[in-house]
Amino acid sequence: MKRKIIFAIVCVFLCIENFSFVSAEELGVLNTELAPVKLFDIEKTEGYQGLQGMIVTDKHIVVAAVKNDNSETLLQAYDKTTYELVRSVTSNHYGHANDMAYDEVEQTITIINNQNLYVLDANTLVEEKEITLPRSMSAITYFNGFYLLRDDTSFYSYDGENLTDLEIHVSNDYAKQGISSLDNDIFYSAYVATADDNFEAGMSVVFLYNISGLQRTYSFSESLGELQALEFDVATPYLLFQTSDGNGGIYSFSYTPISTSLEIDVQSGTLNDMSNVVQAQLTNDEGSTVSTVSNNNKYIFSNLTFTEPGNYHYDVHQLFPEDTDIIYDDDTIDVEIQVRFNFIDNALYISDVVYGEKKYFQNEQRLANPICEVKDGIYYNESGMEVSEEEFVSSCGVVENPQTGGFVPILLLAIGGLLGTMIVFCLKNKLYHL
Repeated sequence: MKRKIIFAIVCVFLCIENFSFVSAEELGVLNTELAPVKLFDIEKTEGYQGLQGMIVTDKHIVVAAVKNDNSETLLQAYDKTTYELVRSVTSNHYGHANDMAYDEVEQTITIINNQNLYVLDANTLVEEKEITLPRSMSAITYFNGFYLLRDDTSFYSYDGENLTDLEIHVSNDYAKQGISSLDNDIFYSAYVATADDNFEAGMSVVFLYNISGLQRTYSFSESLGELQALEFDVATPYLLFQTSDGNGGIYSFSYTPISTSLEIDVQSGTLNDMSNVVQAQLTNDEGSTVSTVSNNNKYIFSNLTFTEPGNYHYDVHQLFPEDTDIIYDDDTIDVEIQVRFNFIDNALYISDVVYGEKKYFQNEQRLANPICEVKDGIYYNESGMEVSEEEFVSSCGVVENPQTGGFVPILLLAIGGLLGTMIVFCLKNKLYHL
């Protein structure tokens, strides 16, 4: 167990050892102002100070507020699609709940309150357990499978047992809010308390830190209010702003759609003429047909359009006639297209295309005179396709004789071996009598 923990901590260091946290003055001209779009309003709850923190789960946007006397924390879950309030719970030990983390695998929300972590069921908001940290922290997120924590001066990793100082120091220039992560980036939000060389007083600022060494700041108009939280749903950013009257709103971004093409190769094997490869069909997660195309040697699905960040899953399979002299590959190719929002260019982009077990179709000519054979230790069935030994025996009904390069029935091998032994025996006897 100790070796696993040490290995995990090393992984965290390798992922973020290149981070260098600097002040806004050092970042200078890298500042870019963003204009998010409001999704819905959140009214201040009577008796509560206003909005403190936010987390986004698979189903909900959960916001936190604290009572005027700091005696109670209110958690409100809004449906992520309809924006309707679906659940409210209160607790007397969550504090201000300034920052929260979401574990998609375990389906839990973790609230940080000084030295304590409170783990809740993400769907019911029912508390499951409490964890006591070795020292007080003010912000939390998940990063590469770990808790990433922050106090007023530095960042730490926490694996459930060990709290490790990553020796990544934070500027004290601003009143810190929360931290969140997306892929290999850490977004650290801060509210500017006083005017400086780069920002106006009262302006909210987000710092981006990237393991490639890229650093950037993003600012928001003072009219939006104070930025309380920045979180991500897969790749869609959600921002929580609170105005001076205690009311607030959830914001995101409007995206310019992007389009791309998906290409699936077809390998012919023994098939020379690919003109009779009929069609291939692309279907989405819901089983709906997105596109049907036909081509020679390659299927090209053009104009796949995406309007927001996310992971888009598709299945590709061939459509072909039953009675034909071609053996078509009837497997399904699984593809995931990952779309992300680039804060630097303020635009969507394709970050990766991930395939399942296979990336292409293999179609073969059905031979007029089927023959099973082995060449250089490789098995070929009656269609000339390379197969495993088990598949070969199953389809061909014969056993390989690797010395001859062909295949001989077992019975003939046995008879041949017996006759050879008898001939040798007879010759020996004859020579002996001579």
